[in-house]
Amino acid sequence: MKTVTQERNKYLETFDRFESGIARNGQSWLRPVRREAIERFSELGFPTTRDEDWKFTNVDSIAKSSFRLTEGSRAEVTPQELRQFMFPGLTCSQLVFLNGRFSRELSSLRPMPTGVRVCSLKEALTAHRALLEKHLARYADYQ
Repeated sequence: MKTVTQERNKYLETFDRFESGIARNGQSWLRPVRREAIERFSELGFPTTRDEDWKFTNVDSIAKSSFRLTEGSRAEVTPQELRQFMFPGLTCSQLVFLNGRFSRELSSLRPMPTGVRVCSLKEALTAHRALLEKHLARYADYQ
């Protein structure tokens, strides 16, 4: 069984590979945000129940689980398989995420209010860069 420290080190190594590869996508404004966040994670590690904000949430099982970047692989789910998880009769938008990735094909998007955009972060990094750069990592304290 892996220890929390081993898993933390694995996350740090994975980040280094990510940053040297896929993260070099021309989004230079995002690099300092990523770097600050991973440095803070390196200092603090995973939260524990001794941390006031996490005193009721034990993340040991998450910290000891192995996660990896999917490198573009996609889960295949049909609309029929998805139906069992839908709420019948809703007249609002329903957003579907498969393994953390937004699926426009399986989502049900109703007309959005002015200024609201629904897309993947990958798409937003290119199609809505100015908007994303203005707001991403500006409100929630990741320190």
